[in-house]
Amino acid sequence: MRSVSWLMVALVWGGLPCAAGAQPAKDRAPITAAFADWQARQKAVKTARYVLSGTTEFLKPLSPDSSPVPANDRTKPYQAVVLFDIEGGRFRFESTEYVPAENGYQKRSGTVTFDGAEMRQGHPRDVAEAIGGFDLLIGKKPRKDEPGAPISDLLLPLLFAHGVVPTVHQPAYIQRLPLTLAEDDFVVHGRHTLRGNTCVVFRTEPKLGTTGISDEYWVKPERLSPVIRAVQLAGGQPWTRTDIEWGETVSGWMPRSWSHAFTANGKDLNRLTTIKVDRYEPNPNVTDADFSIPAVPGMKEVIVGEEAPAGSRPHPGSSGRRVYRITDGGEWVEVSSQGWKSLDGTTDIPLPTRWGSWPWAAVGVVVFLGGWAVYRWRSRRAAPAPPTAS
Repeated sequence: MRSVSWLMVALVWGGLPCAAGAQPAKDRAPITAAFADWQARQKAVKTARYVLSGTTEFLKPLSPDSSPVPANDRTKPYQAVVLFDIEGGRFRFESTEYVPAENGYQKRSGTVTFDGAEMRQGHPRDVAEAIGGFDLLIGKKPRKDEPGAPISDLLLPLLFAHGVVPTVHQPAYIQRLPLTLAEDDFVVHGRHTLRGNTCVVFRTEPKLGTTGISDEYWVKPERLSPVIRAVQLAGGQPWTRTDIEWGETVSGWMPRSWSHAFTANGKDLNRLTTIKVDRYEPNPNVTDADFSIPAVPGMKEVIVGEEAPAGSRPHPGSSGRRVYRITDGGEWVEVSSQGWKSLDGTTDIPLPTRWGSWPWAAVGVVVFLGGWAVYRWRSRRAAPAPPTAS
């Protein structure tokens, strides 16, 4: 989900970033100091819960061929509850928002959880029917060559609050929190004043193989280096921008509100989302159930991701899955299944057979032991009798 928003103010951008290796050590001192502060933020609290509310303004359609957005019906509500287990790498995100649809706007409500091993995504039945989606998706932790599920850009300020600063080189995925920060990804691009805050501007090098996508962070070099502004650039042009207001809390300086803007072509503002923190709760008591979504009787579509067979080389963009419905009595009925595409995309990798499960392995052991017993019995019968004393 890549929503957008910002305050409609003039944009001020510098030139292209310079190479990290070309910067003198003294110019990299602000980066080293900020990284120490961000690491301190990662250790400041173990768990955190946020209750958020706001609005999204749909200012222009993403496609120039689409009909204009009606001025009297372009602002929609946004609500979310976010729960982090920073220490355990667990996550829960509940949200209700609206997206443009063929006949106006479509409500999207859902929950995403990750318990450290398994990611789940669920929708209420009415929403699942409206969007033609599933009740529940159950997926395993991705392999090292798989990216995982991205965290919404709307939540960037909450990541910053806990010392997680994603980049184009190391994006924020639900299954890979907390991120391991890399100083070499950043260069000091300049110094500017923003809303009364003196900031050091960091940039990342564009990622190879992309259309010049890079990041820009405006960092206040005090109060554990909060990020005041975050920009994603494409070809040197702003693609998204997040402006954050920070305030004092029991846990120090934390995000109080922010705006997040999206421009489809780097010029025209398409969406503007403004969000405020209604409640921040540091170190709430959490249970394992907080980071999962139960499968319950009556679900019509439950998608279960499968692990690829050992030694296979599936394409990172493909997935193996089985689709079930759960009867009112709680029985899981398989409806369909799908394997993987090979790395070169030319062949199919089938799902593992159900015969590979442990009950069949147990049957195999019993058959083997039975065969061994028969063999020993026949060997004894064929052997000569021992001599007897005369």
